[in-house]
Amino acid sequence: MKRFSFEQLLLVVLAVLMVTAASAHAFVCLQINGHCVRWTQGGTTLHSFLGNPGTALINGTFSWDQNAVNAGNDWNAAGAAFHFDVGVGGNFINPCGAQGPGHACPNTGPVGDNPVFFADSFCGHGFGDIIELTNNCANSSNGAMLNAPVFVNSTVSWNAYDGAIRVVNNQVIHDIRRVLVHEFGHVLGLDHPDEN
Repeated sequence: MKRFSFEQLLLVVLAVLMVTAASAHAFVCLQINGHCVRWTQGGTTLHSFLGNPGTALINGTFSWDQNAVNAGNDWNAAGAAFHFDVGVGGNFINPCGAQGPGHACPNTGPVGDNPVFFADSFCGHGFGDIIELTNNCANSSNGAMLNAPVFVNSTVSWNAYDGAIRVVNNQVIHDIRRVLVHEFGHVLGLDHPDEN
C-alpha cells in the first residue's frame, strides 16, 4: 500500500476544499459586524513559544516549534495570496488581560503580537474539550485583523505524526502540526463552515 506524506495529503485536502468552496462555500470567514475579518497586509508573523518535548517526535522533528513553522509553511504552499512568517521565540507578552493599554482586545495582547504557546487554560477559563484556541481580535468598523494569539492546551497529550489519529490507553495523542494547520486557518480569518 502506498503511503502519502503529510504534505501530499494536505495538498489533496486543500485542493478538494478549494474546488468544493466554489460551489458549496466550504470556506467561511470569521465576521465582526458583517465584515469578514482579514489581515490588511497580506500576511502576518506568528511567534512560536512551544519549545521542545525533550525527545524526538514521531515525525522526526525535535521541537514543537518546528511543527509550528511547518504548519505555517503548509499554508504558504497552498498558493493563497497570504503569507505566514513563523518565528521561534522572542519576547513573550502574555495575551491575557482586559482590553486597554497593551491589549488590543480582551485576552489578545498588543496589536501585531501573535504568540503560539502552551497554556493550561484560556486566561483562567478551562479549555473544556477544546485542544487549541485562537482568539482573533479585529477592528469592529472594518474587520481588519489586529492580532490572533493561539493558545495550545497543555493538559492533553501531544506528538507530531502523519496518518491516522493515534490512541494510546484510550487517550488520543493529538498531532500538533495537523491541529496547528487548523488553528492557523483561524489566524488567517477562516471560521468553521458548520457553525454559521
